[in-house]
Amino acid sequence: MDAVATATANAKAAKADARQTEKEAQAAKVETEARMAEAKRAVNAAAKEAKVNDLKQQQDMKQLSIEMAADEKMCGDRVSKWQQKAVAFQTEIGKLKDELSQLKAAAPAK
Repeated sequence: MDAVATATANAKAAKADARQTEKEAQAAKVETEARMAEAKRAVNAAAKEAKVNDLKQQQDMKQLSIEMAADEKMCGDRVSKWQQKAVAFQTEIGKLKDELSQLKAAAPAK
């Protein structure tokens, strides 16, 4: 009977150990699932943030492009105005040279 009692006690102890191991495994599973859910939320948040950053960067690039185009137009307008002024000055200088030549030709010789 002693062997039966020992075997029964050992079986009960093994069963208790198995239950404890099962509880620990279940707790580990719950912890792992919680960590996985937390990691998934972090990945989703990071992806959302990256998307927001990409959209912001695209918006900034569009704004910069608009500003650059406006700057180029203003510079082009200024260059055009300077070119127009240069042509006007050249025309004026030409007229003055012609007038000077006419005055020289009309002046009595000394």
